Amino acid sequence: MKALLIKQALIQIKQENDKLFYDSYLIIRRSIGILGILLPILLILGGLVSPDRSIETSLSAYYHNNLGDVFVLILGAAALLLIAYRGNKIGVRILTTAGGIMAMLVILFPTKMDGVPIPYGVFLISPGPSWFLHNIFALSFFIILSVISFVHFTKHIEGTPDSRIKKNKWYKLFGIIIFISAILYGVFILLFPGYPVLIAETVGLEAIGATWLIKGWKKQE
Repeated sequence: MKALLIKQALIQIKQENDKLFYDSYLIIRRSIGILGILLPILLILGGLVSPDRSIETSLSAYYHNNLGDVFVLILGAAALLLIAYRGNKIGVRILTTAGGIMAMLVILFPTKMDGVPIPYGVFLISPGPSWFLHNIFALSFFIILSVISFVHFTKHIEGTPDSRIKKNKWYKLFGIIIFISAILYGVFILLFPGYPVLIAETVGLEAIGATWLIKGWKKQE
């Protein structure tokens, strides 16, 4: 009888630990989603209420003005959460870690901007190489996050079959939007630098935020 009680107690403890573990993942997912949605909004609105009331031609350009701390803090926090995230598959772990590293490198290698003192960033490199690396890392970040949404989020086993089907449609939709935004970002950077870049970045980040919020949504089903 005593052994049975001990076994039941251990099972209960394990269940409680599993729940706490799962809830912590939900918090990370929701946090990544919120940060992704907030970054473009805060930067653009911040630019509008700043003394010169200007909107930069890309989100990355805010690194060089008074909203640079906001850019670094939000993107840096999202990067750390992605690196800390551990899915139930090795493929997800590799991709989220890679995505987080790409986001960190985006910060470490700033985009170029006229009138800004050089050299740039932590490594004090010239604008040309910093711009090139920045865009490679940003493009890689978007592509990695699109794969996570379209491929790996759709393999979940949470909820009822009907709810999984509904969520999978959103994961695939946002994965496609993120990927298209990445392609357009690359094209605009090379051929149409300016506000089209800002639009592509904003749409991509809002889609990233939305898909991670859905992934972190917990509903009694």
